[in-house]
Amino acid sequence: MQLGATWTVLVVAQVAFSMAALPVAVEMAYGTVRSGILGPGFAAEEYLTARVMMDRETPSSTEVDAEAGPRPFASRFGSLQTELVRQLEAEPEVLAVTVAAAVPNEARQRFVEVDDVSAPEESVFTGNHLIRSLPVDDVFFDVYDLPLLTGRGFNAGDFEPARAAVVVNRTFVQTLLGDGNPLGRRIRYFNTENPDAPAGSEQRWHEIVGVVDDLFADTRRGTMFHPAEPGQIHPATFALRVGSNSAGVTSRLREITAALDPGLRVDEVRSLDEIHRQHQEGNYLGASALTAVTLSVLLLSAAGMYALMSFTVNQRRREIGIRSALGAQPRRLLAGIFRRAAGQLAVGTVLGILVATLLDHYVPAEEAGGWNIPGAIPAAATLMMALGLFAALGPARRGLRVEPTEALRDW
Repeated sequence: MQLGATWTVLVVAQVAFSMAALPVAVEMAYGTVRSGILGPGFAAEEYLTARVMMDRETPSSTEVDAEAGPRPFASRFGSLQTELVRQLEAEPEVLAVTVAAAVPNEARQRFVEVDDVSAPEESVFTGNHLIRSLPVDDVFFDVYDLPLLTGRGFNAGDFEPARAAVVVNRTFVQTLLGDGNPLGRRIRYFNTENPDAPAGSEQRWHEIVGVVDDLFADTRRGTMFHPAEPGQIHPATFALRVGSNSAGVTSRLREITAALDPGLRVDEVRSLDEIHRQHQEGNYLGASALTAVTLSVLLLSAAGMYALMSFTVNQRRREIGIRSALGAQPRRLLAGIFRRAAGQLAVGTVLGILVATLLDHYVPAEEAGGWNIPGAIPAAATLMMALGLFAALGPARRGLRVEPTEALRDW
C-alpha cells in the first residue's frame, strides 16, 4: 500500500509537470516554425551589415584642426563616418547606406514606462514593457523601406540635444499603448542608464512623433527609435543596400575604411538574411531540446500510469474475479478499474493547468521565444487525459480477462 501511495504521488506529479510544460513546448515550436515560414518579411539578402569602430589611441583621433582646435574622439569619428557613408554611396553596387547602433533585431532591450500607465517592476516577467531601443540616422526608415503609418519621421530639429523625439513601430503601439492616438504620448526608460541612448536621455520623457511599420514579419518586441547624429554612437553598425556583388562590396568597404584612417576597423560583416538564419538556428535548437524533454516526460507519465494500473489490477485480481463470478458486467468492472486512474489524471491535469496558467501570465510565450496560441492549455489538458487513459487501457483490459476460477483458487 505504501508503494501504491508513493507511486500515485509520483504519477500525479508527472502528469502535472507534463501538463504545464506541454503548452510552452507547443508555443515555442509553433513560434519557431512560424518564423521560419514567414522569413524576414523583406528582401533581407539585399542588405549587408558591418560594425565600424575606431581605436581611441590613434594620433588622428586627437589631431588639431586649423580653425576648431583639438578634435575630440566623437567629432573625429563623426567626420569619418560621414565621409565613409559618402564614399560608399558612390560605389556602383551600393544603393543606399544607413547607420544605427545595432542590427535592428539585435538592438539592446530596455524596460520603459508610459506616462499615463503604471510603471513595471524591474523583472524579466514584465512582458510588454521590455522593448528594443535603437538610435538611428535620418535615412534609416527610407533605406529599409519602412512606411510611415502615422505622424512623421525625424527632422533636423530632432537631432538637437534638447529634443527628445522618438519614432516607434507598430508592435510597440499594439503592446504598450493599445487604442487611441499614439502621437504625443510620452515614454521613458524605467531604470538604469542605456548605453545606446543619446546622451542625457535617461530618466527623461520622450515624445512619440511617428509610427512606422514593423521591419521583420515575425516581430515580437516593440522598438523605439532615437535620432543619432554622426559620431554619437560607437561602434556604429552600417547597413548597405547592395546589388548582386556583395563580396565585392565587402572588400571595397575594408579598402575605403583603411584608406580613411588606420584606426578604423570593420568586423561582423554579414547579410541580414544570414543573421536571420542564425537566429532561426538558435530558435530551432532551443525548441527541439524543449520538445524532446517534453516528449520524454509525456512518455514517462504514460509509463507511470501503465505501471500503476498494472499494480492496481494485480492487487484487485481476486475482487475482479469474484465480481465477475457473481455476474458483474464488463462495463462496470472496467469503470471500477478506470476510476482510480481517471482520478489521478484529473488531479494531475488540474494542477498542471494551474501552473500553465501562471506561466502564461507571468512569462508570456513571446518572452520565451514562442508565440501565443489561443486554446493551447485546454488542448494540452485534453491530450494529457487522452494519453493517460490510453496508457491505462492495456492493464484494464488485462483485468477483464481474469478468470473467476483462477482468482478464487488463489484466495
